[in-house]
Amino acid sequence: MAIGICSSAMVPRTAGAFVLEGIGVSVLMDQFFGSLDGTIKKAQDAGDFVLWRAAIQVRDALDAWKRTNGELLDKAFDELDDAESKFVRDVNALLDQGTLQVGIALDRAEEINLAFTQTVSTTIFASGDPWIMSYTPRVVTPVGEDNFLLVVSGPNLANANARLEIEPPVDMIGPKAMEIAATMARANLPFEERTSKFVTLPLTYLSVATVWYKPWTWFSSERGKSDLTFWLLPTVPASYQITTKIRVDAPETKIEVLNLGTFRGRNSEIDRAVPIPAYEQGWRLDLYRRGEIRLHDRGGDRGRCEGIRQPSITANGLTMYARVDNRDSIRGRRDAFVNCAISLPLIKAGTADVDGPSKPDPAGAELGWADLAWNKDETFELPQNLVGLRIIVRTFDGNERTYTGAAAEKFLRISQSDNLLTLRAQAPKEF
Repeated sequence: MAIGICSSAMVPRTAGAFVLEGIGVSVLMDQFFGSLDGTIKKAQDAGDFVLWRAAIQVRDALDAWKRTNGELLDKAFDELDDAESKFVRDVNALLDQGTLQVGIALDRAEEINLAFTQTVSTTIFASGDPWIMSYTPRVVTPVGEDNFLLVVSGPNLANANARLEIEPPVDMIGPKAMEIAATMARANLPFEERTSKFVTLPLTYLSVATVWYKPWTWFSSERGKSDLTFWLLPTVPASYQITTKIRVDAPETKIEVLNLGTFRGRNSEIDRAVPIPAYEQGWRLDLYRRGEIRLHDRGGDRGRCEGIRQPSITANGLTMYARVDNRDSIRGRRDAFVNCAISLPLIKAGTADVDGPSKPDPAGAELGWADLAWNKDETFELPQNLVGLRIIVRTFDGNERTYTGAAAEKFLRISQSDNLLTLRAQAPKEF
């Protein structure tokens, strides 16, 4: 007799993902399994561990219900009693609600799993058949201790002589009434370098557990099989690029030519102050380029543009002088004159945002990619006058994301202090 799910964690009754009335239970089971397998594949593609685990556990519960209630498979749904049909309706409603979607919350996934597990485990306990409720870990990273403990939980497993059918076979011992365990060597698992993969290890066990007070179970040899699927994460979880923009001094410069007018006189040097044009707009005389100051003679008579009074040179201006002599003629002596101009090297303060340090250092014109390792900090010293930061991370699940500072993601943590950026690929914890 099947037992329906009574937990309030189950989804509300709806029309369901599939039509139930008039359909054989066996056909419905195939439809349910097909839908769940599609969800599992979607979770794998998206790298969503929570959804993957939730869908697998619902599928496992459904498989256990199917095996335990084999006598119902040849019936039509309409022939089931209320308790038997409730389980089928709840599965159908769950699939229809779209609850099992990428991004499902962990607590919601646990609610669903608990509800299905409690119902099916009650049925399995009554039947005496072994059943796998859960196992850990499901996600295995290539880093950590050389060996890890595989723990499988479920009713009637401890006395079912369970073993992993690998080379060589591994017997699983039952340290607790509802728990069996075995030590697994991490090095024996086929981790890939840059992509995750799924491996399935078959676990076999006596279909009817050996119980001392049931003599007919003592010599039972019929074995059942369940597949334990593991998600193996790659040795290189992500690659990244870091680029920066920094603000640097970028003054504007120019040569300004000024007409200084006419200098007139006799046997004398005539000084003239030259203020910097557009001073209020920030222009100054470039004192580092004072050697580029030039005087230009624009014509005259007995006069010349002579020089610069060196002590007078400041960023605000300078004083130049012209020399005029006598002009003698039959009319007597007259003033000499000269027309002068001056070229001034000017500078105006300014800044520009330019490419700063990057990681990895570009080879030629193209920036490459640096690799992240699991649980290891990768640091980058931030330059002074930083005005822009871009971090591009490609994770093994095929996603590429761009960050501009500190962030926390499924596999990645980025932290930023005043002058240091730290990236760390975090191996997901079992949940």
